[in-house]
Amino acid sequence: MNTGFVLKIIKLYSADISLAFTILEISKKARLSYNATHRTVHGLVKQSILSIKKIGPVSQVSLVKNPTSYSYLMLANAADVESNEELVEKIDGIWKKKRDDASK
Repeated sequence: MNTGFVLKIIKLYSADISLAFTILEISKKARLSYNATHRTVHGLVKQSILSIKKIGPVSQVSLVKNPTSYSYLMLANAADVESNEELVEKIDGIWKKKRDDASK
């Protein structure tokens, strides 16, 4: 999963953590392709950072209220987070560890 995409998506919830968006809304607001947004959102759902609630024909994506989600939200709001190479490497390390734990 692309760390930059993850941070762009998570940052959308910084105004209000109770917001819910469709994947199309997320892709437009984050200025990402729908395909990349869809893959990233479903990856975040598997990691219990986002949740999807089906309301009629529409899937609403919201932030799961847990410490991991809040940590990602703080990272997404940090100034110049994408230019901070050390921080990006730490986030990538967290993702690798979560993937390894999930595959066991």
